[in-house]
Amino acid sequence: MKEVLLIDSGTTTSLLGNKNFVYGIKQADSIMRMETNAGTRLISEDVILPGLGKIKFHKDAIANVMNLNELSKIYRVTMDTSKENAFIVHKKWEASKVLSKH
Repeated sequence: MKEVLLIDSGTTTSLLGNKNFVYGIKQADSIMRMETNAGTRLISEDVILPGLGKIKFHKDAIANVMNLNELSKIYRVTMDTSKENAFIVHKKWEASKVLSKH
């Protein structure tokens, strides 16, 4: 799961764990306490995800999860399950990128 970027409509924040997706790993201005089914984790780093801006980062995150609400503030995101079970992220500078729903 660390090699893909998942779009999640249920998560409250975006979190990445693959340093190959990002640049500029820095200490965050404040530490975020994240509660998950797997327990509690303190998130103390921010990164830049090209095209999306500043995102929370933790090297031990088991997946790269993008909050659908945050993503839709930057890009138009559509889903038509009669055609494909996927989110389509519409970018101005290239063809739409299809991200399969997991």
